[in-house]
Amino acid sequence: MIRTKGEPGTGNVAEAIYHIKKVNEELRAIKSIYDSDDKQDLVRMARDFKVSYDLVEETAKIGRLPVVNFAAGGIATPADAAYLMSLGCDGIFVGSEYSKLKMHKNVPVQLFLQQHFGKNQTK
Repeated sequence: MIRTKGEPGTGNVAEAIYHIKKVNEELRAIKSIYDSDDKQDLVRMARDFKVSYDLVEETAKIGRLPVVNFAAGGIATPADAAYLMSLGCDGIFVGSEYSKLKMHKNVPVQLFLQQHFGKNQTK
């Protein structure tokens, strides 16, 4: 398992998004080199990443990490979680702030107020 890290407790999902996009960028580079049949570059990438050549080759073949990619930190809403999953995360930990809210029709409005103005409107 790999954990894509955001900033815990902040409600700011930007770091988690940055990290998953960086992972995806590296995956595209590995896939591109693999598709060009340049084994020497794959060997160099394996050396740079300090992993075995077999792992780099397997990752290139499947076009994704061969382990679960789990995102956590700064993920405060279901929309944050859905976006990260659309970027390729297999698992998401949504912050405990969300689970403490009373669930009713105004939850999205309350989440916005809480995240942006520090107001807890759920009590």
